[in-house]
Amino acid sequence: MKSSEIGNLGTQQGIYDPHCNLIYYYIYSQETQGFFYKEVDTNFQHVPNIAIWDIPKKTKFLLFQDGFLGQSSIRSIYFEQVYDADKNAILLNNNRRCLNNNCLVEREPKNKLLIETYQPRDKRITLWTCDKWGNGLKKLGQFHFNIQWHIDIYNESIRIMEHRGNDIQVTEFSW
Repeated sequence: MKSSEIGNLGTQQGIYDPHCNLIYYYIYSQETQGFFYKEVDTNFQHVPNIAIWDIPKKTKFLLFQDGFLGQSSIRSIYFEQVYDADKNAILLNNNRRCLNNNCLVEREPKNKLLIETYQPRDKRITLWTCDKWGNGLKKLGQFHFNIQWHIDIYNESIRIMEHRGNDIQVTEFSW
């Protein structure tokens, strides 16, 4: 993946969720090189896991079991952070895939996390969902990397559009 494809993973300090008081840290692949003199080389373009830090409990959770993703890399995560009364909208940590997010009635942010992973070998994207602590991890589906998808906040759905010849197939999941 090129650095422009990393999505919202460029931050080293983690992403804070004010609603649940959690911080999401990206775990970058590291390799030890050298025989006598050991040096650690970090690959900032391969993110095999996310550590979730529960601030009040001072506990850490890993989103995926070690090695679960294989060669796949986490590309982006999405979650609702707070309701913005001035904009009548829900603010997400990453609004890049957000659609239809205006004129909303005030509500609490959802306890949902959406994870986008990428497999470079077969150029496939996989979408996963779980709660913000990583519980109930579920694979929504796997798609070719050039699919179009978004989170429709108003209609509370994740919508995936795949081109099929001169047509388009739309698949929806609950958000």
